[in-house]
Amino acid sequence: LMQYHHLGLDDNPAHLDRARRVLEEGLLRRPDAPRLLSARAWLEMYTYDVARARETLRPVLSGGAAGGTDFKLMSFLCLMQGDIGGAEGWLQRAFDLDPLDVNAGMNRMRIRSLAGPAGELEADLEAMRGLYPPPLLLDVVSGWERLGRGDPAGAVRIYERSYRREPARLILEFLMMSEFQAGDYAAALRHRAELQASNPYLLEGYMLAAFCHGRLGQPAERAAALRDGGRYAALWRRHIDNRTLRLFEAYFQAAAGEFPGGPDDLVRIDTAAAETLARYLQAAALAHLGRPEALAAAPDPYSQVYWITLLARAEKDSFSRLARAEAGPVRSGR
Repeated sequence: LMQYHHLGLDDNPAHLDRARRVLEEGLLRRPDAPRLLSARAWLEMYTYDVARARETLRPVLSGGAAGGTDFKLMSFLCLMQGDIGGAEGWLQRAFDLDPLDVNAGMNRMRIRSLAGPAGELEADLEAMRGLYPPPLLLDVVSGWERLGRGDPAGAVRIYERSYRREPARLILEFLMMSEFQAGDYAAALRHRAELQASNPYLLEGYMLAAFCHGRLGQPAERAAALRDGGRYAALWRRHIDNRTLRLFEAYFQAAAGEFPGGPDDLVRIDTAAAETLARYLQAAALAHLGRPEALAAAPDPYSQVYWITLLARAEKDSFSRLARAEAGPVRSGR
């Protein structure tokens, strides 16, 4: 059950409910079992509950039974809360256990390509090659290196070549984002539809679709993508309700002009200590309700979906360019 989610094949909350029940049954028998606690923390992280995941993982890290997988998970959690130094520190602990840890190498490339310094990416890629990753994973990080250096066209070429050789869903996802970064919104939409057909619960996909349709001057399609996103966010919340999922739903409603409340209702959701994604969604929803200054101060979001950071930067740039030109609520992606 967990593998479906980790591979990105199916975010169906009903499957996640079953995974959670299995874990809870195990923890009733062995409440301090490190591997069960670690698995629950992974599940919480993938369902947008970063603070709870950190609390779940804490006894594993302090109890002397933690391994490289736990260090890498803690690195992810630090990244999602915007703690870049902490994320790199936990990765170093994984490397200390296993200097040839390919996954730790990938995570390091992920951080550097999104948060810099870009000048070290070429050296990081060479270090990654020294870990002898499978060709598919080397293609992934090679594309990240191009994206981090501001060369999305180069990333598109890498991922197109890789996808012809092995049509893996993972490569399709990064091909889509590279096309988006290169400004080929029509191609990004085609691949987004193919990607989302196998995973309609990928909420970030609806954000990307709405932005692309906006840039292509397709308001009806943009509105439909936002309503689909809101519908699937509501379906998520029937199974797993937390602050970030509530803000996903609010974001889609606000961007579609259908939020049932006002800006003050969003401000009352406390995100002061929340992960970067929750803080970004709140700020972006406020921007769609006519407060673009909220988005200007929002952090870049980092999550289990690599490319949400790049999409958010594009949305922030869109608001920055249009806020002075438009009166009233500003629509990103126009």
